[in-house]
Amino acid sequence: MNEFLSAIPFAFLYALATGPVFFIVIQMALEGRGKEAFILDIGCVIADIVILSLGYLGLRSFMTDFTQRTDIFLLGGFLFICFGLYFFIKKRTPKKPQPIEAKTVLKSLIKGFLLNIFNIGGISYWLTLLVLFSQKATQDTRAYIIFFGTILVFYLGISLAKIRLATNVQGFMIPSRLAFLDKIVGFVLIVFGLFIGCKPFL
Repeated sequence: MNEFLSAIPFAFLYALATGPVFFIVIQMALEGRGKEAFILDIGCVIADIVILSLGYLGLRSFMTDFTQRTDIFLLGGFLFICFGLYFFIKKRTPKKPQPIEAKTVLKSLIKGFLLNIFNIGGISYWLTLLVLFSQKATQDTRAYIIFFGTILVFYLGISLAKIRLATNVQGFMIPSRLAFLDKIVGFVLIVFGLFIGCKPFL
């Protein structure tokens, strides 16, 4: 119970953090693609589980080195810039809602995974929590799973609420407004990518 209660504030902080995934999920929900947005979030959680598993295996030093390598910053920055350019220059054409296919699910999962696994800010957040957790008196596997599992479950729950809220107002999003939103999301991703790519040299 202590691990569960102490994890809740960190869960809200992580779920409400203003990062690139936040904007993409909202944008997809406003387009009426709420299910795809949630699948993308699941891809993000899979990346988080990979990071937390490495932390549990005692590889925090490896993760720290990973986040300090110049090539990782450049690769992550390039990835975000590519996503940003796609949103910024893509042409919006009217489309009828289509059922989600297996390839769409896989595409959204991979997209969410890549956006999160190269999100240096997200990895740093988990590293900070891993350090805090390692200083607690109880460090057994059960407590570890409860603490970090609670954060991830709450993250998905809050994300569902965001998607639901955005879906409810999608009727106000005419094509011109959606096109403008594409530009905003693209701009945010490009700025985020430039920040990541230039950080080792600042």
